[in-house]
Amino acid sequence: PSELPNLAVEIIFILVCSVGQFLFALLIGNVHVNQLVLINSFDIPGSRTPWLVGSFLVANGVSVSICGSLMDLVPPRRFVLASFVRLTIWKLIGALTVSTASRWPMFLTVRVMQGLALGALLSGSISILGRLYKPGLRKTRAFALMACFPPLGFPVGLLQGGALTKHQGRVFGSTAILTGICTVAAFFTIPALRPTRMDDSREISIRDFDVPGAAVLIIANVMILFGVTQGSTNQWAPYTYSVAIVGCMFLCAFYFLERYTSRPLVPPQLWNSKGFTSLIISFALSFGSWLGAWQPFAVQYFLFIRHTSPFQTALYWIPNAIAGIVAVYVIQYTIHRFASQWIFSVGMLACAISPAFFLPLTPKTNYWALAMPGIGLGTFGPDLSFVTASIFITSSVPKSYQGAAGSLLITIENLSGAVFVAVAGAIGTAVNDAQGAHGDDGKGAGWGQGPGTNLKGLKACWWLGLSTSIFAAILTAATVRVRKAEEGDHVAEFREG
Repeated sequence: PSELPNLAVEIIFILVCSVGQFLFALLIGNVHVNQLVLINSFDIPGSRTPWLVGSFLVANGVSVSICGSLMDLVPPRRFVLASFVRLTIWKLIGALTVSTASRWPMFLTVRVMQGLALGALLSGSISILGRLYKPGLRKTRAFALMACFPPLGFPVGLLQGGALTKHQGRVFGSTAILTGICTVAAFFTIPALRPTRMDDSREISIRDFDVPGAAVLIIANVMILFGVTQGSTNQWAPYTYSVAIVGCMFLCAFYFLERYTSRPLVPPQLWNSKGFTSLIISFALSFGSWLGAWQPFAVQYFLFIRHTSPFQTALYWIPNAIAGIVAVYVIQYTIHRFASQWIFSVGMLACAISPAFFLPLTPKTNYWALAMPGIGLGTFGPDLSFVTASIFITSSVPKSYQGAAGSLLITIENLSGAVFVAVAGAIGTAVNDAQGAHGDDGKGAGWGQGPGTNLKGLKACWWLGLSTSIFAAILTAATVRVRKAEEGDHVAEFREG
């Protein structure tokens, strides 16, 4: 792109835009691996354990859902820089205060503020990448590189958390160093972009932001995520599913409200794109089942069933990072040669590989026999599906909607992951309850009476992930028709209102 002076600056720029995905996975990983340590250290009752990760996901989901459209209406450079600065500040605050007497409230506060800042960073990064790169091979490579960062970030987060288990403040401090470096790199590489002009030569601005739609969407996200997160460990008390149901009603209201606004938060072209609805449903099912019904419970298998240390558990996840890098090369050389629906279908099946390899596991199964290939090969699932879906969505909307389109995908990731964690957790717990299979040796105590206390409950979660991913693959093959990625220009702007 002409806005970037040379290849070196372009590479650093793409890395800076991709680091949000890395941090998202890292901030989940360094808590997952220390969940038992944090529960015992903070003396957290079972009903609050989901908020170790849920506090971050709820805040991130709210931020992403509104910041995508916002980033399209303002110069995004200053917001991306501000997001890096906020992340760094809150990481430093966490490093200095998480070991004090008020560490549990402070831990939650820091996680919420990190989620809000990271949501703006993710939205801004996708908005900038979508504006600078036209549909084509270069855009594919940029988004493929972005997709390899979550499988890098998760094992790095596990390693970081595992190595610093006894020094939680240093987990925050070490991440602050990374975000500080990224702030400097972003300052020198992210170009100053103006909002896109419409076909009537009018430059869009913050005045075009859909405030009523944003308010309804925030309420819907918060209520759904709160309901499913809280319900998973409260035996689905009436207030939990009631809140989730009301949230779904607000989500339906948001859909109808967007049909009568001049500039909706969700690009209107997407609803008319052939295969969009089926693609989004398949993406939500496969990505959500992998992220929510397999990954967190796979970590619990090592921690609670095999009783490995947090650091050793982190080492088991290294194939995740290696496979993520390999997936980048596979994607960039196939997406312009084959119809995208077939690559997407392969991604759906790859999401099923992970639970398929974990289902035969016993407490003493050799890691290299089943767990290692399950972790490595399964990584291709979310990578292939994310790149295919993101390129399809951002290439189907005008330049002025790139941030909104990309943020829609991340919002779906958050919602589907949270829903599947809750549903899988409820199923696993019910299986353990029915068979009286809780806590064989007490080492799982403190996690409450969740699936992780026994292998039977974990396998119930993995069966959910396997069946859902296979269904998503069948749905994709039968209904999704997306042509292969081609060189071209952004979709023409349309006159609003």
